[in-house]
Amino acid sequence: MSLYTGTTTAVGGRNGHVESSDGVLSFDLSIPKGMGGPGRDGGVSIDKTDAGFRRSTTLTTSLPALDRAVAEALMAGAHQVCPYSKAIRGNMPVTLEVA
Repeated sequence: MSLYTGTTTAVGGRNGHVESSDGVLSFDLSIPKGMGGPGRDGGVSIDKTDAGFRRSTTLTTSLPALDRAVAEALMAGAHQVCPYSKAIRGNMPVTLEVA
C-alpha cells in the first residue's frame, strides 16, 4: 500500500525537460548530444511493508512507432545498462511499463 506517489515526466531524454505533476519541479536537462531519448515518465512511491517502509518506482515509456514486444525489450535492455537503474538494483523494486 503506497502512502505517497510523486510523478514526474521527462521529455527529450537526458537532453530535454523534466516536470513534476504538481509543478514544484520544472527544469531543463543538458548532456552531450546523442544520449537523449524519446521521453519517460517515472513515479516513486513510499510503501508500507511488514519491516517498515520502502520506496518503489514505476517507469513508463511511450514508443508508438515500435511493436510492443520490441518496445518492451528495448526498455528492459536500457534498464540493465542505465547507471541509475544499476544504483538502485536490489534496493528498490522497479516496474517497467510500455504505454
